[in-house]
Amino acid sequence: MPVFVSDYRASGYFSSTRRAMDLVLPTLLSMWTVPASR
Repeated sequence: MPVFVSDYRASGYFSSTRRAMDLVLPTLLSMWTVPASR
């Protein structure tokens, strides 16, 4: 039982981090590319 709980926690943690990266990376790229294009 604890193994399933740990796996569930790990999957939720990684999915949340992936979602955060998906939100953060585009903003960082836009912040870097916009000043460079000027």
